[in-house]
Amino acid sequence: QIPKILHLGESDGGRAADIDGEGSGGSTLRIHHNRISRGPNTTSAVGINIQYDAGHEIYDNEITGKVLNIYGCSDCDVRDNRVTLDYPIAAAVLTVSGSSPGYYDHDNTYTRAPSAGPGLVVLVAQKGAEAPSDVLFEDDTITQGVAGLTAVQSLGIVGMTLRRTTVAGTA
Repeated sequence: QIPKILHLGESDGGRAADIDGEGSGGSTLRIHHNRISRGPNTTSAVGINIQYDAGHEIYDNEITGKVLNIYGCSDCDVRDNRVTLDYPIAAAVLTVSGSSPGYYDHDNTYTRAPSAGPGLVVLVAQKGAEAPSDVLFEDDTITQGVAGLTAVQSLGIVGMTLRRTTVAGTA
């Protein structure tokens, strides 16, 4: 099966996720080299949204003012992305939820700026009866810019590893 390649170039917001892989019909997606930022007419908090399917590759994207949402993505490879939330949104900068076995996240930078207000940087969580399993974060940088708040939280999952990952925050 030939993967679908999603390369928008630059996007500055809108009413839906800038890139929405929800129900991609069993196709493997390669989402790469995109610059997504919050624009003046943005109503959606999501830069890239993946729901269900397997084997997607998300790499070399830059998202500013929006979040990355991964739900039910088996064997996904997420690498070399820079996601910075600098707008007040309660959502985590990265959310991995649902049945997402074998999720591999490496060489990414996730940042919640003080201007984003309270919230998590990374959330890996069960949703309904489905939970991520065998989740690996490797060589990532996760920065919580809001004083006194947690950077990474996992809830109801089966196996999560942070390897050579820097987790930083303000005191």
